[in-house]
Amino acid sequence: LNNRETYHKKPSKRRMGTDKVLYGRKKNNDEFAVEVGLNHIKTDDGLIISALITDISDRIKIQEELKILNKELENKVLERTKDLENAILELQETYNNLENQYEKTINAEKETQKALEKEKELGELKSRFVSMASHEFRTPLSTVLSSNSLISKYLDKSELDLSSKEKIDKHISRINNSVKNLNEILND
Repeated sequence: LNNRETYHKKPSKRRMGTDKVLYGRKKNNDEFAVEVGLNHIKTDDGLIISALITDISDRIKIQEELKILNKELENKVLERTKDLENAILELQETYNNLENQYEKTINAEKETQKALEKEKELGELKSRFVSMASHEFRTPLSTVLSSNSLISKYLDKSELDLSSKEKIDKHISRINNSVKNLNEILND
């Protein structure tokens, strides 16, 4: 009653109960959702108010279905967002692992390069040592050989008995063979 008096004082074209769902009742006493539009006409006899009542049951049903679908969609979006966040975390972890492996590989390459340089250095040192040792051995061996040759010549000219001469020749031959063997070892 209070709402009618308020509308009579200030009539306007509007919907009734804009923030509520209004319900009507059918002849069989079933309840259904309605929308009521109010309008007024001024006549000589006074103010006439008309109400247009529309069954909006289907609209309400569709709105409810839309709410359910929206809720499901929100849940799916949340689920997919979690999946994406997990995938991003996995990708970040994989990236970090790859970065660590890359750093380890770079460090290993540096260590290998250092070891290779040391190996080259060692090879050069070994080569110089062998060359130097070879030279240092060949000089005294040459001296031994030439001295042995001179001893052999002096023996030929000297007057020694045959058994002494044979003994000396035997030792000279041993010295020659040993010097040849050492020279072959140095060449190898």
